[in-house]
Amino acid sequence: NYTHYEVGPKSVLKAGTEGRKYDINQTAIENIKSVFKSAEDNNIQVVFLTAMHYFPEFIYENYPEINNNGGTFPDYMPYNPTHPEVIEALKAFLNAVIPEIKDYKSFHSVCLANEPFFISYEYPDYYIEAYRDFVINKYGSVYEAASAHGAFYYNRNSIKMPTASNTVSVRYNDWREFNDSILTEWFKVLKEVMGKIDPEIPVQAKCSSYISSGGDGNRRN
Repeated sequence: NYTHYEVGPKSVLKAGTEGRKYDINQTAIENIKSVFKSAEDNNIQVVFLTAMHYFPEFIYENYPEINNNGGTFPDYMPYNPTHPEVIEALKAFLNAVIPEIKDYKSFHSVCLANEPFFISYEYPDYYIEAYRDFVINKYGSVYEAASAHGAFYYNRNSIKMPTASNTVSVRYNDWREFNDSILTEWFKVLKEVMGKIDPEIPVQAKCSSYISSGGDGNRRN
């Protein structure tokens, strides 16, 4: 028998005291352990599903720039996923929980992403400079990028992310390539954290058909 058990950083990380950035909610840790103990007693395998979009409010308050005001279907991400403060919090969450549960016989694997989806053009402020770097590096200059995109770019700052109004274009495909790299990097970092905790733990991502689409969540063209 298999099941999954979903927990996010919001349940585990508390605002730090005595100069610490985070404190760990030990009651939450014990509750998680009790689930795996009960599953072990009843011969059930559990996939630990990390609900990374359940994010602590106090971190938004301390670092408002991480908040993209997203997180509603199908966007999934309520934050800019590769922001250093986001990554640090997610690392703290994994390091607090996984060592406590990985040795239960009921422990099957870790799902690091539950249907991840992120549309950077809807929240471009944090990623716009990285997008401009990507485009200019790909084509060699602002002029060549403008020519490839069929757009009027007169300097670096005039390069903007497209929207889903025209998904059959070089410009949109370049944005999609850039956008896909964001969650790829995010997942890579989380996987590296898991490897340091225990390289033998299986990790996975639960993906849906709209993972690499834009706008309304339709399938990728």
